[in-house]
Amino acid sequence: MLAQLDGGVAEEERETSSQEKRYTVGPRSVAQHLQVAGSERYTQRSLGDAIFPTLEEALESEGLLRDISEETADPSQWGSGGLERIAPPGSLVRITAMGSLFDTRYAASVLSR
Repeated sequence: MLAQLDGGVAEEERETSSQEKRYTVGPRSVAQHLQVAGSERYTQRSLGDAIFPTLEEALESEGLLRDISEETADPSQWGSGGLERIAPPGSLVRITAMGSLFDTRYAASVLSR
């Protein structure tokens, strides 16, 4: 989706900066000493981890993604058909809520011992 919206997905970013210092010693009418020092920094980072937040931002800016966290927290919305009116089938939604992960294989192995 992001590739279609943005015309491609960036996979790396490069940043280059240089710094130059010049020192002049002696009066201007006499020979001058010039010293040049430079440094360059190269940063490469993968943008793969940022792809989902970037996709969310792009979808929100296009009006294609809606956050329905508050609506889903209301139990009356679940039985009344309110959620289907808010987000019909095929809608892209984001729901943020407290949750937990449960590994059933781990629990089964502990209980079987």
